[in-house]
Amino acid sequence: MIYQIIESKHKAYIEYDTSSKIIANRTQVMDIVLDCSQNCLNNVMIDAQLLSEAFLDKYSGFSEIMIKTLTQQEIRMAVVVGSGNDPQGKYFALLDLYKSGKYFRTFSDRSEADYWLTKQ
Repeated sequence: MIYQIIESKHKAYIEYDTSSKIIANRTQVMDIVLDCSQNCLNNVMIDAQLLSEAFLDKYSGFSEIMIKTLTQQEIRMAVVVGSGNDPQGKYFALLDLYKSGKYFRTFSDRSEADYWLTKQ
């Protein structure tokens, strides 16, 4: 997966590029954990477009696996669900469901996600 390290307010996080592969299985989740470990970081930002349909399907269990894996490693993930990214409204429920977690949250814009990841 393609990413860059963003420095903001004296704190850093990994931001995955929207051209990266969609996160669709546990191996890709473990790749995120590895990227964090290699860079000594525990904050990640992704665009909602990188989440697979399996993540959005509440019956697949993939969202629970991903969030549990990140939580066990104490990795905080911010998912940006911008208004332009959601033409069918498929991320609307996701935005509402995960708006207040400790390790996994959704945000309607990038600046809110950046603030959450970098606050002390």
